Amino acid sequence: MYMFNVYMVHKPVINVFKKIVDRLRYRTVYKHVPLGRWNILYDKKHLSSKIDRANEDHCGPCGQMYKSKHPNILDVTKTTNK
Repeated sequence: MYMFNVYMVHKPVINVFKKIVDRLRYRTVYKHVPLGRWNILYDKKHLSSKIDRANEDHCGPCGQMYKSKHPNILDVTKTTNK
């Protein structure tokens, strides 16, 4: 009975301590990674390739520049029209 009373009195203190520990653990364990086009790219080669593909998609004729840079990519239209 005594332990129950002690727990009931110190329950708010225990809850505050648990919240502090959880928040500290969350900050150290989980890092927020931006997703999609908002992530940060530090590799210049990958960034340049991403920019080229975005420009080709926006204003280019169906990816001809990307196909000419990467000739080993399988062309689906050639294989399906046989």
